[in-house]
Amino acid sequence: DHERVAPFHAGGSPRWRSATDGVLLVGMAEIQANPGSDIGTLRFLAWMPQSVVQATAWAALVAHMPLMLTALLAGHGVLYLYWLSMRRREDAQRQRLRLAAIVEQTNDAVIGLDPAGEINSWNRGAQVLFGFSAEEAVGRSLESLVVPGDDDGARVHTDAVRGAGDTPHMERWLRTRDGRRVEVAITLSPIRAPDGSAAGAAAIVRDITDERAAQREVIALNESLEQQVRERTPSLSDERQRLENIIRGTNAGTWEWNVQTGERHYNERWATMLGLTLGDVAAMGGGVWHQLVHPDDKERSSIELRRHFAGEIDQYECELRMRHRDGHWVWILDRGRVNSWRDDGQPLWMYGTHRDITAAKEAQQ
Repeated sequence: DHERVAPFHAGGSPRWRSATDGVLLVGMAEIQANPGSDIGTLRFLAWMPQSVVQATAWAALVAHMPLMLTALLAGHGVLYLYWLSMRRREDAQRQRLRLAAIVEQTNDAVIGLDPAGEINSWNRGAQVLFGFSAEEAVGRSLESLVVPGDDDGARVHTDAVRGAGDTPHMERWLRTRDGRRVEVAITLSPIRAPDGSAAGAAAIVRDITDERAAQREVIALNESLEQQVRERTPSLSDERQRLENIIRGTNAGTWEWNVQTGERHYNERWATMLGLTLGDVAAMGGGVWHQLVHPDDKERSSIELRRHFAGEIDQYECELRMRHRDGHWVWILDRGRVNSWRDDGQPLWMYGTHRDITAAKEAQQ
């Protein structure tokens, strides 16, 4: 049997050699008829010019270039998709942290409920409003925790149409830990699991005790002022100052509207909520409200006004968005009531308030 020997030495490879016509790539192999002796040994030499080697290598490189480029682009694509996924994950995490901070820092109580109606989250606003710590509240039902036992907490008003979207809205008297009763506005929003099933609900509870008391006082004072105008003029300035002090204490914007003529009057707070001055409002003319309110909210506001004018509801109330001077939208709780009517039953003068509820709406979302 013959044995094939690798070039030059065991494990060797072709080598470059200089020649008269240029550099050659030379390889050698041996065949030994007698492995133990040099007798009968055959040596084979093969060579290839450098130019041929380079041309062959370049052709091989060109042939494989599309595959290499494809692999390179695929690698870059995978890296980009990974970076994009991480970026979106970080953005989502930052958004969750921002919303969590809003929920925790808002003055309104934000309460999470599981499908059974038991409390599973209780923010700082809820602790301040009701006096119970999160440890005391979690695991209990909202009804057993804060609804008065003598049923004085019965619903004051419920209207699923009012507010943004279809979230139920109600007003109730509830009790705090020390037994004090507070009038609150409650907005319930369902929480859905990824598969669409009910995972619980979020309740935003806002203390409106002072606001409602001030509103009732404003209406009573307005009625009293109109009566006094007919009967006497002395001390009207004192009454007006008292009314302004009440409004200032609630940090609410006020508006007065002659429904028949379109004449409107606003206080300074109404303007500053939107980054404006009273001079800016006056310069915008009588249609300032229509210029600033969000187009999607005009119809809902008109419906609520018509219901109030028709006597279906005691007062007008609507949550709507108005454009700030800086360009962003401010959520406003708009409330009002007709205070005087014409002899033919048409509304004449209407008075109301604006309250900025942007933080509560962001927490709700």
